[in-house]
Amino acid sequence: MSRTIYIIVEGDTEEHFVKNILSEYFLPLNIYLKPILIATSRTPHKKYKGGLTSYGKIKRDIERVIRNGDCHRVTTMVDYYRLPDDFPGTKTLPGRDVYTKVKYLETRWKEDIGSYKFIPYIQIHEFEALLFSDIRGFEITFPDKKNEFYEILNRFSNPEEIDDGAETAPSKRIKKIVPGYSKVVDGISIAEETGLEIMLEKCKHFREWIEMLKSS
Repeated sequence: MSRTIYIIVEGDTEEHFVKNILSEYFLPLNIYLKPILIATSRTPHKKYKGGLTSYGKIKRDIERVIRNGDCHRVTTMVDYYRLPDDFPGTKTLPGRDVYTKVKYLETRWKEDIGSYKFIPYIQIHEFEALLFSDIRGFEITFPDKKNEFYEILNRFSNPEEIDDGAETAPSKRIKKIVPGYSKVVDGISIAEETGLEIMLEKCKHFREWIEMLKSS
């Protein structure tokens, strides 16, 4: 029996990642992934998409998708980096390691939505952390900069623990080395060359999410 899982994402990069990489992984399991960009605002003539500017907007999208007749599950792919202040649990966030913090936020989020169909996922710290699972993608995409990327990979054994500072978050580190870095073009290229299996091996929280979707 086939299952449809909607994934609400906050940007074009995550949308392409779901369509081009995650979907192929889930197809043999008869699971169909459908990415949806967050609707940030609406006018009578146009709907604007992309970017998590407030919790209320993504909550409305989640609740709308849950009501779809073909929705087996709905999940998310949003960044822990710069979550909006009105997000459930942000005011009582435990001061521990990032895994504890994100698990806590996901638990509060699931409670707030209140549906068994909802599987919350917050990426630690952002999509680009997955790219640091291996050097291969950087070597192929930016061969003349490979030594600088080697230095970062050697500094962190776990890509999900690369910090979320304003200048040191994973995407900021890439842009410092390659100022013209494009999240959609270069980011997806690096992800394809790195491969999903390597990401699953190196990124614990990401792997737990994928396993949860497979068994849902």
